[in-house]
Amino acid sequence: MLLYTALLLLLTQRLAVKRIVSTYQPLTTSHDECNAWNGLGSAFLTLWRQLRSVSVELGTLGVIIYLASFTVLHTTTPSLFSMQPFNDTSLTVTATGSMPTFLGNVSDINVLVNIVTYAWPLVYELLPFIAVARSQMTPGLFNNTLYDVLSKNNGVGEVQTNATSANVTCGFLPNATIQALEPGLVNTTTPFGVVANYWAVEAVYNSFNISLAFPQMLTNTVIQISSAWTLGGSGISTNCPQGRDILFAVSANVTDSHGAFKGSVELPNDYPLISYTTPFHEISLMGCTLSWSQQTALVNAQTNELVSLEPGGTKLSSIWNPWEPTKPYGDCVSGGSSDPINFSLADQHVDLWAAMMNGAPEWRGTGVFYGPEWLGPGVYYGQEVFPANSSESELQAPTVDFRYLMQTLNLTPGEPVQTTLTLDQFENGLANLTASLYWAESSFLPNMRSYQIALQEIQSENQTPNMNTSSGNVIAAQLAARLNLNILPLSIGLAASFVLLVLSIPLTRGKRDNDDIVQSLGILDLAWLVSNQYELRETVGRVKDPTVENLRAAGMTPVTLVRRKIYEESEYMGLDSG
Repeated sequence: MLLYTALLLLLTQRLAVKRIVSTYQPLTTSHDECNAWNGLGSAFLTLWRQLRSVSVELGTLGVIIYLASFTVLHTTTPSLFSMQPFNDTSLTVTATGSMPTFLGNVSDINVLVNIVTYAWPLVYELLPFIAVARSQMTPGLFNNTLYDVLSKNNGVGEVQTNATSANVTCGFLPNATIQALEPGLVNTTTPFGVVANYWAVEAVYNSFNISLAFPQMLTNTVIQISSAWTLGGSGISTNCPQGRDILFAVSANVTDSHGAFKGSVELPNDYPLISYTTPFHEISLMGCTLSWSQQTALVNAQTNELVSLEPGGTKLSSIWNPWEPTKPYGDCVSGGSSDPINFSLADQHVDLWAAMMNGAPEWRGTGVFYGPEWLGPGVYYGQEVFPANSSESELQAPTVDFRYLMQTLNLTPGEPVQTTLTLDQFENGLANLTASLYWAESSFLPNMRSYQIALQEIQSENQTPNMNTSSGNVIAAQLAARLNLNILPLSIGLAASFVLLVLSIPLTRGKRDNDDIVQSLGILDLAWLVSNQYELRETVGRVKDPTVENLRAAGMTPVTLVRRKIYEESEYMGLDSG
């Protein structure tokens, strides 16, 4: 395009010069028009000089308009077309789910055995990493939400994927009473007198008659009550294995969003909980139920970080309500047996919740929660709580999963209870813990060597592997470009081209073939014109003071710069010799 415009300007200028030198007009007019073709700056300067001695009406102004239009055309031409970037939504990306899928015959008790034996215990090792990991290090997990992870792709922006959030709802046990189990009393001297090894709880409300037991615990501690509890009602006493329902004892103040402490149960004054400094005579008993909610997530296509979640998965408030157990996996077993009969999983993702919690090992490390001196009878912080030779003490370290939970809730076991834990904080903490374990199950477990060995054992017994992950495809946007026609520059360019076409006619017409035409108006061309035409020498030769104004005034006489070929050379020679 640049070559075309350069040739166009050159051709127009050559034709215009030929028209100027062949037109019978004042010499000043020819001078002004030729100067105008030197450029816009020269044209405007010439036009300014004409204000004092007008020599042309259209010539110089026409050249200015032509050159200005040419400049506009030259400027708008590169912007007529542009490459416009846009998001092409035709890219298909593989997305791997972060929610594990449990396999096998749901009526087969081996499914539960394999999961409890091989799956959950291995992922507990990852909890210390998850506790300190940032979101960039845990793609597919954000708080209590599991979302699909995108494979490596060329997508840009955000991609809509599936997400699942753990929802934990906790309630209190109405009419709950608690007492120390007499056979478990430890009659020894402690800073607070006699302490109990075990507590028995009974709560009768609605159609439920719940009885359970749990061991002695420190203040600011969370423990899961035994994996089964007696559930009476309608004249039937059954021992129910926990599935999607878990009972918890929390030795801290737990209040709901209205400030109510409905989950608190008074301990006998003679048997307080163990604390570093002061006795504690209250405990919060609550039952919690797990459910999963489907959501829509927006995920960064490159980093796999969660951008937004609809609807939100974190609770902002919770109100105490009486807890009603849902139907756990399997029918409750009559006769007090602890093994489920007619084992059946209604929904593996919730009915295996208690099994996940039950399999966690005790925390054996040192640190903010427990040192080795807390793990049995003996001395803690120089004060004897249970005799070193006592075999009846049930004080034990927390499991690794509840250590993680207490860490997120800022609970330090044994410290005085000074802060209040809100119900929604506890529910969110449990939901985050649950989602973290499920995420570790699907993200890391298949690649762990210990799990692969266990998987070989399962397959050698002709059993189905207990866990798998699902995958699917999602649509992502990738950056592309298309040729875009810009209307405004195109319109301006068309208008400028039309002006150039119209002006080129009067600016270039007028040449006759019988004229001797010079190619330009340079010094050599002007010298030739003056040397061959007496009329030109006479016109400018009579100017005594060659100022611009004087020369322009002298040049107002109409002349023709070229001589006709039909003229006889003798005529010019005669004039020159006269």
